[in-house]
Amino acid sequence: MVAGNNEQAVHEALNLMKFNEHDGELLCLLGRIHHEADAREEAVNFWNSAQRVWQEADEDFMPLVEVRTILEDNDL
Repeated sequence: MVAGNNEQAVHEALNLMKFNEHDGELLCLLGRIHHEADAREEAVNFWNSAQRVWQEADEDFMPLVEVRTILEDNDL
């Protein structure tokens, strides 16, 4: 992501999602992009989607741990 170029980053990530809509890493990236753009609800939706994708993962799977930590943060 280039600072201030969130629209292009979202566009590219959504295009990649066409190949695999259950890509947890892309869902997390979209969450981060929307969070940086102060679009809290959309960010949380993407992070929740990533969490659902990884629901069967090991408890110590770091991307899942990171998403859970983000979602537990009250200062989103």
